[in-house]
Amino acid sequence: MILKGIVCSFERRLVLCKLQDKVLCPYFGIDKAGKRRLKKLQSTILKLGKLSTKLYRSNRRFNIGHVEVSNTKLVFWDLRGQSGLRSIWESCYEEAYALTFVVDAARPSRFEDSKSALEKRWFLRWS
Repeated sequence: MILKGIVCSFERRLVLCKLQDKVLCPYFGIDKAGKRRLKKLQSTILKLGKLSTKLYRSNRRFNIGHVEVSNTKLVFWDLRGQSGLRSIWESCYEEAYALTFVVDAARPSRFEDSKSALEKRWFLRWS
């Protein structure tokens, strides 16, 4: 019942916004923060809600997942978090519908790394 509510809420939010054929939703965070696991969980929730999903295509710089909701394809990008690859984060903003920054709450020793990565990027320039 809870999963059904999550999916319905998700669909309503999409209907309220101006829909396009494709909506890009990147996931950011340092390496091993749990971005891929979060996307797999999200895909499972959406499947239980009877929505069309395609799992990930891997690339050297990011993984991609597709979900179709109300005739709109949502494209989720899991952008790699290694320090040498973080520069690609900035190229994803202009086309993004939603941004998700992932932090592993079970690893407090990495909080400072996450904070630093977030502060060095363009996310905070819009506040």
